[in-house]
Amino acid sequence: MEKEKKIRKTVPYNLALKEILSYQIATKMFVAAIMAVLNKLAMFFLHSTGRVAISSGDFVPVLLSWQGIVLLLITLVVLLVYLAFDLNAMVIMSDHILKGETVKLEKLIRESFSSLRHFISVDGLGVTLYFAFLSPILGVGVSMSLTRKLYIPTFITSVIKSTPLYYAAYVAAVVFFVVLGILNLFILHGTALDGLTVRESSRQSRRLMRAHWPDYLKKVVRTFLQVVFIFLV
Repeated sequence: MEKEKKIRKTVPYNLALKEILSYQIATKMFVAAIMAVLNKLAMFFLHSTGRVAISSGDFVPVLLSWQGIVLLLITLVVLLVYLAFDLNAMVIMSDHILKGETVKLEKLIRESFSSLRHFISVDGLGVTLYFAFLSPILGVGVSMSLTRKLYIPTFITSVIKSTPLYYAAYVAAVVFFVVLGILNLFILHGTALDGLTVRESSRQSRRLMRAHWPDYLKKVVRTFLQVVFIFLV
């Protein structure tokens, strides 16, 4: 009898693992196909400017041209695609799994892309850029797999750290954006699960975190200590 109870308890986790692996394999292939097409388009418009690459010397002239505007739009499309597959879909899948529901891949992709309409706005653009660039650089919060290894070059950080005024401004900016990211931790949940706008989702996320920040802080500290203990062992 005990054995049967244990098996029943492990079934949802086994099913969840199967769904997650199926999703990861299918979407990675789909994203690879989309990225191949977008990369071809990007190179086509770049070559139309008479260049094979963009350097720091001609960065501004290229961006000010119509080809540069198209390249920026392609970059934005790429970020939105990764936002849908990397972040929104995992939030939606986790919600279904916690409710004990099975999710078909087609339905998951449809729901993920449907939630992207909330990010086609000024607020949505800011959140997308935060997930794509600031979060990986800060090393805190949710980030896209496309830019997860992004970091500030050493020659820039060395200049910042050698100048007290720059370093103070840098630390202040890091603290500000880390706190901003923590307060908006549940912004994707509001847009992907509840259909809220980015602004309303951000407002509710901040309200939730202000009310429960002691519990969140305890869990973060506990997790950090567990990781440190594992490394020490």
